[in-house]
Amino acid sequence: MLRDYNGKVIHMGATARPVMGHLANYEGVVVEIDKTGGFVSLKFEDGEIGVYFNDRIIVF
Repeated sequence: MLRDYNGKVIHMGATARPVMGHLANYEGVVVEIDKTGGFVSLKFEDGEIGVYFNDRIIVF
C-alpha cells in the first residue's frame, strides 16, 4: 500500500500532491500506478508522470 508523507493512501482515482518538481503542491487525480522497473511511477489525469520515492511524489 502506498502512502504519502501525511499518511494518506495513494491509489487509482485518489488525489495526490507532488512535493518536488515543477508541479509541487499541485493536486491531481492518479489514473495509473506502475510498479515495474524497480520503482513506482504515478500517472496523473493531465498526463504528467510522477515517481513515488521515500513517501514522496516527485514530478520531473
